[in-house]
Amino acid sequence: MVMHEVKVLVPEDRLADFYTRFGTWLAESETALPKANDDAHERPATEDGGLAETRPSGERAVNRGKDEAQPASDRTPPEPESPRRSAAAAAPTSSDHDLLDCAVEWWRSLKRNERDIFTLFMDAAPNTLGAPEIVAALGLKSERVIPGVLAWPRRKAARAGFPLAWKFEHDADGKARYGLRNMPEVSMSAHEYASLLREAKRKVEG
Repeated sequence: MVMHEVKVLVPEDRLADFYTRFGTWLAESETALPKANDDAHERPATEDGGLAETRPSGERAVNRGKDEAQPASDRTPPEPESPRRSAAAAAPTSSDHDLLDCAVEWWRSLKRNERDIFTLFMDAAPNTLGAPEIVAALGLKSERVIPGVLAWPRRKAARAGFPLAWKFEHDADGKARYGLRNMPEVSMSAHEYASLLREAKRKVEG
């Protein structure tokens, strides 16, 4: 596949949104690629939040962000229906076995910093976290790094067949906030979805 580096200008206050949307597009466009190919291209996030990738030709490209389309939180690819859950359920049941298996596979594929940010999301659900809180909790260099950390988990979730449900939004002051969202695709609230992730984490990490 021939790759081209594309540079665009983005308003300072829309950078986080830009990165998030591009991460969604990247995950959707490469879902069909073989796993080995994905692993060969994966690189850590750069300091400005972009994703550095090395292509077979040796070309290095930094993914700058996304378009101004609909919110990334609403663009998770639809997954096969799972049995409906009771709103009172606090943890995955046997009827969610397939979904939990996918969650376990996804969690196992995550790197430490990726697991850390989703652990923060689990603990905060159904509330969201301000970008400064995430930076302080994870020891990141800046808020611009957050979208880069989140882009690869979405791609890995698509590969594992797991419906990933996190969201990016602005608060009343225009500040960026991140966290888990309700997941109507599998009939889960954000709180129930957090319980599913927590169980997947327990199975992988003990």
